[in-house]
Amino acid sequence: MALLFRWYFGFSNHIALMGKEENKVDFQVHTGPSLGSFNQWVKGTQLENWRNRHVHTIGVKLMTETAEILEKGYRSKI
Repeated sequence: MALLFRWYFGFSNHIALMGKEENKVDFQVHTGPSLGSFNQWVKGTQLENWRNRHVHTIGVKLMTETAEILEKGYRSKI
C-alpha cells in the first residue's frame, strides 16, 4: 500500500506540473505550512475565497502591506 501511495503522490504531482487536462481531477499541488499562513493572512478579505486569488490581486496586497510595514518602521525612527 505504501508503494501505491508513493507512486500516486509522484504521479499526481507530475501531471499537475505538466498540465495534462485529461487528468485534472488527479492534480495535486503539494504545499507546506506557508499555504496555511497565507490562508490566515487573507482571512476576512476578498482573497479568503480561493476563486478570488489572482496573481495581480495577491501582488498588490503584498506590496501594499509591505509598504505599510516599512512606513511604520520609518516613522518610528524619526
